[in-house]
Order: sequence, then structure tokens, then C-alpha cells
Amino acid sequence: MLGDGGPSLPSSGARHRAPRRLLAWVLGFFLIVGGGLALILHLTVDLRDRTHVFLGHVRAGRWAEAHAMTTPDFQARVPLEVMPGWVGETVPSARRSTGEWINGFVSVDDEYCMEVWLAGERLEDSSVFVIMHKHEGLWHIAEFTHTRLPRCEHE
Repeated sequence: MLGDGGPSLPSSGARHRAPRRLLAWVLGFFLIVGGGLALILHLTVDLRDRTHVFLGHVRAGRWAEAHAMTTPDFQARVPLEVMPGWVGETVPSARRSTGEWINGFVSVDDEYCMEVWLAGERLEDSSVFVIMHKHEGLWHIAEFTHTRLPRCEHE
């Protein structure tokens, strides 16, 4: 019996609060995760944009513009006059690609490794890795290769 000190049934208000509480937790979780993802995307927009612009220059054969987006170390290793041949030997798929998708990136210290999937037909390799360093306030390409470098590995 209900009034004699025996077990009591939960009130209808308590029964309705449990699903609401669960819904609040689920919504809170998705808001936090979504907010974190939005923040990461916002903070990396310059990196991603620079990668797309660089690859667009390579695809179009605008070598001076592509070369200007590289680090001084890259420019010392690959002078402008040899860049077309270097790209043809080192990352030939980049020149023949029709577009790209940045699959992901890894950040270590002051550099980012962008894993980029190339779009196009009959490409030797559809992935390239673009290492980015900040130089004079802008992101510059420090390395550009089909080879997955150790610093590009996810931990």
C-alpha cells in the first residue's frame, strides 16, 4: 500500500525528467563536439586554403606563383627553373589532377602535414603530403611528396 511506508512509485514528473535529462546530455555532447570541430576548422582555414591555392598553381603550370608559396629552404633545394621537372618526377599526379580533397592533417610543433587526396583519372598515386611551415606570417609549403613521411603519421 502506498501510504504505509512501503515502496512508493515514482511520480509522473520524475518519470518524464529522466528522458529529458538524457536528451540534454546527448545534445550537450553534440554541441561540445560540434563546437570543437568548428573551432578546429576555423583555425585551419588558412592552411587548407593555401594548400588548395598551391595545388591549383601546380595544376595550371603557374610555377612562379607556386614557387613563391614555398619556404626558403624548399626554394634553395628546388629553384624555380627546375620546379616543373621536379614536380614531374616527384609528384607527377599533382600536375595531372583535376582537384583535391584534404583528407586530414597532423600538427607537430610549428608544422602541419596535410594529407591530400587528388582527383583525376589514371593518376600514378592519388595521395600527396604537403608539409606546411609558417614563414613571415603566412603558411608556406616546406615539402611536397607522394611519400608518407614519419612526421605525417597520426599518433
